[in-house]
Amino acid sequence: SYLKCTSLLSSMVVPFAYTRTLSWLDRSKSSLTTGGDSTAPNATLTLDTKLPTVDITPDDAALSIGENTTLTLTLSDAPGNVSDFTFENLSVSNGTLDSVTFTNVNSTTYKVDYTPDVDFEGNVTVLAAAGQFTDAALNPNAEGNLTLAVDTKAPVATITSDINPVNGLQNATISISLS
Repeated sequence: SYLKCTSLLSSMVVPFAYTRTLSWLDRSKSSLTTGGDSTAPNATLTLDTKLPTVDITPDDAALSIGENTTLTLTLSDAPGNVSDFTFENLSVSNGTLDSVTFTNVNSTTYKVDYTPDVDFEGNVTVLAAAGQFTDAALNPNAEGNLTLAVDTKAPVATITSDINPVNGLQNATISISLS
C-alpha cells in the first residue's frame, strides 16, 4: 500500500506567501481485476515565506521649530515572541526617539515619539532594523523606514541699506531678507 502524489511543490518562492493544494491517488484500493484507482481527499498545505514588514507613519510628516511627532509602527505579522520587537530595533538620524513613549498598542501596532534636532534642515530617516523579530512561520522581518522633512532652523533676517551710514536728512531704501 502506498500513496502516489500527483502534484508536487517544485520549489519554494521567496518572499511570497501562497497556498498549494496537493492531490494523491490511494493505490491501496486498486486491483488488477477492477483496474481502477480510488481518489483520496485533497490536502491543503500553506507555506508562508513572506517576510513581515514594518510600516512607519508619522502624525506630522513636516516638522518645524518646536514640533515633534508620534510615529505609528504597524507590523504586517505579529512577532512569534511578543518581546522580540523592542525600542532597540529602532534608530533615527538627526533627532531623538523617546524610549519612555515606546508603547505596544496591540500585537502588531507600536507607537513612539520623535523630536528633531534643533537648528536642522533636511530629511530625517527613521529605521526599524531588519531581522529583529520573526513571525509565527519563523520569517525574519524586512527593514522598515520613513523619511521626514524637518526644518528647525530659525530664520535669519538680513537688513541692508542703499546708503550707509544714513543720517537724519537722507532718504534710504532699506531691504530686509529672510533666510
